[in-house]
Amino acid sequence: MRSWIVIILLTINYCVLFGQNKDAEKLKKYVSYAEKDYDSWGWTTKHFFNEEGLIVKEENYSGDDKLRSCYEYYYDEYDNQYKEITTYLLSEKGEVNHEHDYELVVDKKGRVVQKSSGDFMYIYSDFTELEKPQSVVKKFSVGVDKYFYEYDSKGNALKWTYNSRWIDMDDKEHKSTEIIQYRYDELNNVIRLHRSNDKKWEYPMIITGGPSHYEYEKFRYVYNRDGLWKKKFKTVEGKEYLIKKRKYTKR
Repeated sequence: MRSWIVIILLTINYCVLFGQNKDAEKLKKYVSYAEKDYDSWGWTTKHFFNEEGLIVKEENYSGDDKLRSCYEYYYDEYDNQYKEITTYLLSEKGEVNHEHDYELVVDKKGRVVQKSSGDFMYIYSDFTELEKPQSVVKKFSVGVDKYFYEYDSKGNALKWTYNSRWIDMDDKEHKSTEIIQYRYDELNNVIRLHRSNDKKWEYPMIITGGPSHYEYEKFRYVYNRDGLWKKKFKTVEGKEYLIKKRKYTKR
């Protein structure tokens, strides 16, 4: 059975790959958007943006429209995130808050080469001409993860290789490698992906808290006039269905 640690780290990595900065220029004219996720039990996420098009607040609502969690993001003068505050709004337990202050190390070119908080640390290196890191190492309490990226001329990640090493609760060491390859449309959104791994894990892979991962997935988008997608469709095993819908609010 696949370790829960791997699942969490995969989620973190997608944030690195397809983070909020990708459409920042287009989002400058918007205050927020609400994204309905039909692929994850109908949850809705609301993103709020500053004048630079960066997410400063995120609210997550369950299928019954109850606010379940809130994230606040803070940036320095170079648009590097240095702080995050998480609030879990659980009616039966009250509010639980987590504050992460990130320690950033910047090189002479203004690039973040190290980011750390608590018991984890990210190390970024081997940058491309577009300042994209081709190597990312994460060190944390129970292991080390290594991510390797290949990019196209626009800075889109064409290939992602994930090498993981961790220790389970029985002090047994585990290693694994997963590769995902991507293709994009003219607006730099993923339209195809292919997954593979060295453990012969079977697909679709059931993911707790999210949609299953298939070996092959295709995506199609409907865009607004500003080149931001408002509907996203996914095709797996020959069937296409709507997975996400966004509603934007302009300034």
